[in-house]
Amino acid sequence: MRNIKIWGLFILSSLFVFTSCEEEKLTPFDDFSEGADLVASAPVPNFFGLQTLTTSSTDFTVDAIGTLAVSSVDLYATHKDGTGAIAAGPTQFKSVSSFPAAVNVTAQEIMTALGITEADVALGQSFEITMTMETGSGTLAPNTKVVLDVSCPSALEGDYSVTTTYEAHDCIADYPSNTTDVTIAKVADGIYSIADISGGLYSEGCYVDLYTTEGVAGEIKEVCGAISWEGVVDPWQNLLAVDGFPNSVDPTTGVITLTMSGDVYGETWTSVYTPL
Repeated sequence: MRNIKIWGLFILSSLFVFTSCEEEKLTPFDDFSEGADLVASAPVPNFFGLQTLTTSSTDFTVDAIGTLAVSSVDLYATHKDGTGAIAAGPTQFKSVSSFPAAVNVTAQEIMTALGITEADVALGQSFEITMTMETGSGTLAPNTKVVLDVSCPSALEGDYSVTTTYEAHDCIADYPSNTTDVTIAKVADGIYSIADISGGLYSEGCYVDLYTTEGVAGEIKEVCGAISWEGVVDPWQNLLAVDGFPNSVDPTTGVITLTMSGDVYGETWTSVYTPL
């Protein structure tokens, strides 16, 4: 019994030691929920314009939360290439000292801080803003970040007349083409939704009677005039881009051209969207 008691005391002592060591790690540096953290709002706009880098800017807010007083926050910029690898930075370029802080950031001030020019920036790259915070307990580095892609302004939302020419589907003799009106709705910067991306085949054409379809909803993304999409499907297959056919918007007329094809049964069409 004595040995059991001694062994029990040893276990309790060990637990106390291990628990104490673990508690020592729970400083504000490691546990931001009880110490301090930063919250950044979504930037507006969420990109820098490739063709307007010298004048592009964005706005967001930064707020300090938690029990520790935060005296200042330093902002660091990193330039990332098209693969996400670091091309330059991180480099400090701005500080704020009152919270919540309204932050305006220009592409030019970031490029100047990083020592790069417009010639070093390309479509598909990005700038990442990270932050450190000065507190009474030292400098903290939360995971807060703001990412700004290098892109182009986009404004495709609106009403269009859509003429679709079908190359292949199950009743093409009865439904070789169609013209209808659609509304393109903005989902986010450069991202748009279309209620029926089939040009009417699935919502008002012969597929309604054949297969009781109700349209094929899809989202498209525009980057500097090029149109792309992911995850657009009809009831049986993925609808993909076709090599050699344009998926783009004319910068002068605003006319959008989309060509897509099913990867299982081969339904294929080209839709031309003319702004109304």
